[in-house]
Amino acid sequence: MECIDFIENSGNFAYKIHTSSDYEIPYFDQDYLDRQKDISRFLDDLFSQSIYYVSPSGSALRLKLFEIKSKKVADVVQPTTEQILYGKEMIDYTDKNVVKISTLSPEQGKFVFEITTPEFRQKVLTQEDLKQPIKSGVGTISDEEGIYVNIPKGAILHSGWRIVGVKELI
Repeated sequence: MECIDFIENSGNFAYKIHTSSDYEIPYFDQDYLDRQKDISRFLDDLFSQSIYYVSPSGSALRLKLFEIKSKKVADVVQPTTEQILYGKEMIDYTDKNVVKISTLSPEQGKFVFEITTPEFRQKVLTQEDLKQPIKSGVGTISDEEGIYVNIPKGAILHSGWRIVGVKELI
């Protein structure tokens, strides 16, 4: 696809992250599913087929692969997320002001966590803005215990799926 080539060669993104796996399970192989210790992981991988393009500042653009057949760009390309972070487990972020994450860099096996603040959603980006790195309103702090992220009031949160592949672009 021309769109993917354009995004990958734009120089704006540091990582390409896959949160999908291809499974080919014959309809008669119920034994395979029965042997799965964590069926939710299998379903996550099967139905969360996405590619994230992550900028050096942590903002991200998401391509929802399961929507490609719709042929509607608006269904496939999810607008830029202000900050994308990574955790070792799926967490319920409801009513939390601060969360602990595993790393600021994508790693296979980690989960994607997206944050978008109200200020970011309301900002209209100009051509001049696009020449500058997008500065996130989401703060992080690190200490010997780990990395912590503030969740600003009114932020939209999205817990993504498990990372199954990471490619550095720049």
